[in-house]
Amino acid sequence: MGRRILTVNKFMYPRGGDCIVALNTAALLREHGYSVGLWGMDYPDNMDTEMSDIFADRVDFGGGMRDKIRAALRTMGYGGIVSQFEEALRRFRPDTVHFHNIHSYLSPAIVETARRYGCRTIWTLHDYKLSCPAYVCMRGGSPCVECMTDKRAVIRHRCMKGSVAASLTGYAEGLKWSVERLARATDTFICPSRFMRDMAVKSGVPAEKTAVVPNFVDPEKLKVLSSPVVAEGCIREDAYGYFGRLSEEKGICRLLEVASRLKYQLHVYGSGPMEDELRARYGGMANIHLHGQTDAASVARAMSRLRFTIVPSQWYENNPLSAIESLCAGTPVAGAAIGGIPELISPGVNGVLFRHDSAEEMAGAITSLFEGQAFDHGQIAAEARARFSAESHLALLKPLL
Repeated sequence: MGRRILTVNKFMYPRGGDCIVALNTAALLREHGYSVGLWGMDYPDNMDTEMSDIFADRVDFGGGMRDKIRAALRTMGYGGIVSQFEEALRRFRPDTVHFHNIHSYLSPAIVETARRYGCRTIWTLHDYKLSCPAYVCMRGGSPCVECMTDKRAVIRHRCMKGSVAASLTGYAEGLKWSVERLARATDTFICPSRFMRDMAVKSGVPAEKTAVVPNFVDPEKLKVLSSPVVAEGCIREDAYGYFGRLSEEKGICRLLEVASRLKYQLHVYGSGPMEDELRARYGGMANIHLHGQTDAASVARAMSRLRFTIVPSQWYENNPLSAIESLCAGTPVAGAAIGGIPELISPGVNGVLFRHDSAEEMAGAITSLFEGQAFDHGQIAAEARARFSAESHLALLKPLL
């Protein structure tokens, strides 16, 4: 096959969904005969790679003033990031560079660098940075697309950490790395959901430069998800579960508020910036179990035992792995009808949908799944495992490389 693929992501350890997808995709390509290199920002938790010694210098947005200035310069493509990436290109000599999450800690400057070196450039979109300087298209706990037509809104509303300085940096970054400029340097933007593709096109990405390629489940994790008996009639725990980051945009606050008023057992797996606050508020409740961060195998086993899982997001969720993995375990999903979530759920077949901004509809969906709505767990698992398999993903990805 012979093609050499350089995978680029700001972190090279399972820090979040973008990192997991980047690492899993690199491993998948390697298994199918591609020569794959990994490059990112130097960070103590990174896995060791053949190019770890030439990773980009670490920047810290949360440090002192000097650190903040270095980090701000990095977002604009200064401070040596281009020369450091050029060294990676010279060492690995890729045919294609597959970019993932590169804003801020790396820089979009490296996409133009790869293009100058004659590489094919593909870029998987994990968030809405092309549309929103603050990444999430949210303001005040609700979806917001104001920056799609006026980037100055990020300053007016202090969307970046509530800070004028941080928001000015985001605004400047958006002006310099405009969608039009990045589209000229990128051959294909890979969108894990149709919703993400539509948002990218509305933001100015040429439709012909987009491709919808859903995420896939890591084959090793799929083995764990497939191990329980999921045939119709199997015994499942009389409980439901949330798997994900404990942060506002994920809807965890509304979920726990609703769960606290219901009689059903909820298991929460994950960590995040709101963990301490949520433990203080709900940790003593008999029907809410906060398990914190756990390993992938434990998560997979828990998903396979529950009555259903819930994805209560308040932001434009892209193609959530938690929902995909749940379906691969034969476990139905109650999902907020926002972003790419409705693309995964067929109501009555593999789950239910509810309005993302309605606590009442969420409570009704939870109750309906406990009070009699039945599902064919085997069918859910079989359809999801085919749709989100590594083989299906690779078939869509190969023509883009």
